This record gives sequence, structure tokens and C-alpha cells, in this order.
Amino acid sequence: MGSMNNERDPMVVSIPIGTQAAGITLPGCYFRKHSRIKNVWLVDQAGIAADPSNKYVVTLQDNAGSPVSYASVDTHTSAAVALTQLPLVLTTPVGDTTNQPEADVPAGTMLNVKLTKTGTVTTTDAVLLIEWYPL
Repeated sequence: MGSMNNERDPMVVSIPIGTQAAGITLPGCYFRKHSRIKNVWLVDQAGIAADPSNKYVVTLQDNAGSPVSYASVDTHTSAAVALTQLPLVLTTPVGDTTNQPEADVPAGTMLNVKLTKTGTVTTTDAVLLIEWYPL
């Protein structure tokens, strides 16, 4: 029996970031159909130090001429915690904003992962996880 594409059956895409010591833009995933992103997480094996002078800004954006940002996070969120699982904030929410917002992605959209680096921060076998549902 085939899987059901609804809110009880999430699709999860894993985008390997790896060990990065520089800012970079990586290809993410292609959404052939109109879809909805529910959650996005940055997962790093060793943890990224939350330091204001050594940080990443991670953005999930399309590859249009004027990119639309769908989710973003600044790894500087607290003073001394190594971040191993960090949720990205959906920046184009739809639906009920009092709960977890969601982001609609139009059909035919290619999303990329943009890492903007400040200082000497490095990821260690990092992965970006995207939970989404086709509409």
C-alpha cells in the first residue's frame, strides 16, 4: 500500500552540510508540487558554539534573482551553549501564527541553503532537516 501524503505522513529531506569552515551556498531540494514546510532543523554532530563573534546565519531560500527566504537562524542564540539541534524560524509563515508557523512553497521552487559565516566557527558533519508536506 502506498504512503499517504498528508499531515500524518511527513516527508523529510536531509541536506548534508558537512564540515564547513567558510560561508557557502549549497543546493537544497526541489519542490515539484505546491508544498508546505512545517519544520526545519540544523543538526550538528559536535555542536556549534553560540558566540556573537563566531557564528553562522543559516538561511533556506529559493534561487530566484531576488531570493525569498523561507527559514533562517542565527547560531548566536545564547552565550555558552553548544548547539547540536537548532530549529530554524520560518520567515514566510502562513496559518495560525500562535502555534508553529508553516511556510508555503510554490510548485517548481528550488531551495538552497545559504551559510553566512562570521569569525572562526565551523560545522562538524552538519545536516539541515526539512519536514514538509505536498498540498
